[in-house]
Amino acid sequence: MNLTGKRRPQQAGRVIGLDPSGTYEHSAPVTWVVDTGAEVTLVRDRVGSQFGYKPVKGVCGKSTTGDSFYLVTGLQAEFSVESHDGQDGSVSTVRSGRRIGIKRNDAGSDLLGMSQVSDVCATVHWNPRTGSGSMRVWAGGPTAAAAVFSIVRSAFGRLTRRG
Repeated sequence: MNLTGKRRPQQAGRVIGLDPSGTYEHSAPVTWVVDTGAEVTLVRDRVGSQFGYKPVKGVCGKSTTGDSFYLVTGLQAEFSVESHDGQDGSVSTVRSGRRIGIKRNDAGSDLLGMSQVSDVCATVHWNPRTGSGSMRVWAGGPTAAAAVFSIVRSAFGRLTRRG
């Protein structure tokens, strides 16, 4: 089990990018709150200010709690996933380079959104009663995901052409 928490799944991880001068790789430890309802990964300002990054022009927003944020490139979310069946005990550290949002304040938690989880072909398994769970690599990984998508797209195409 690589997720713990009282009400929401959490996991130790890191944010990785270049230092503010853009010279050296830098990492900052975070406790990710795995938010299955969040599309975007968000880090607090005190984490984001440790890095050099490039804001995505014209892209900002508000979280469901009302915190404003802006999207950036140049940062990676690092977290761990278990094997697809969760039985052999193997855990891998993975990184996702999908865009990350930086909150304009230090309120709340650092949220690991589903864009990063799906980027590494992982699924979230969580039991709120026991406060334990795991993120697991989807069986077959990216190759199997592409094959399933191809089959679904093909079947959908046949269905829509008939009608």
